[in-house]
Amino acid sequence: MIRTSHQRSKRSKLIWLSLLALLVIGMTLIILEKTNTTDFIKMPDDQTATSGPTEEQLQADTEANAASKQQYLDSTKDTGGSSGTTSASSGSTSATSSAVMTLTASQSGSTVTILTQIQNVSSGTCSLTATNGSSSNTQTAKIIYQPQFSSCAGFSVPVSGVGAGVWSISVTATPSGAAPTTKTITLEVK
Repeated sequence: MIRTSHQRSKRSKLIWLSLLALLVIGMTLIILEKTNTTDFIKMPDDQTATSGPTEEQLQADTEANAASKQQYLDSTKDTGGSSGTTSASSGSTSATSSAVMTLTASQSGSTVTILTQIQNVSSGTCSLTATNGSSSNTQTAKIIYQPQFSSCAGFSVPVSGVGAGVWSISVTATPSGAAPTTKTITLEVK
C-alpha cells in the first residue's frame, strides 16, 4: 500500500509538472505572439488576400516612384552621367503655355536615353526627333502624370539608328487642350 501511495504521489507530481510545463510554454507563445515576435496565429484582415494593394499603398508607391525618378534625374544632372556615358541637359519655359519642360539625354553603351520633366501638364503626347546629319529617328509617347512632375513615357534611341556624332534632340510635349512646348538639346554620341 505504501508503494501505491508513493506511485500515486509520483504520478501526481509528474502530471502537475507536465501541466506547469504546458502552461509556461503556452504563456511564452502568447507573449511572443502579442509582441509580434512570431506569427503562428493568422488573424483575418479586413480585406481579402486577393483584393490587391490598398489605395494608400498605391499612393505611397506612386510617391516613391516619383521620388526615385526625381533622384535619378537630379543625379544625372549633377554628375553629368556615370563613367562610360555622356549626357546633356537643359530646361525651358514655353512662351505660349504654362508648361515647363526639362530635357535630359545620356548615352549608355549603344543606346541614348532621353528623359523629360514637364511641369503644369497632366496628360497629352510627346514626340521626339533625334537628328545627326541626314539620319534621324522619330518616336512618340504618352505623357505620364505624376504628383511632382509629369514626363514622357520614355525614349530610347539606338546609336546605330542615327550614328555617332553630335545629335540634335528635339522633344515636343503637346498637353491635352493646350499649346505644345518644344525643347531642343545637343548630345555628342560616340
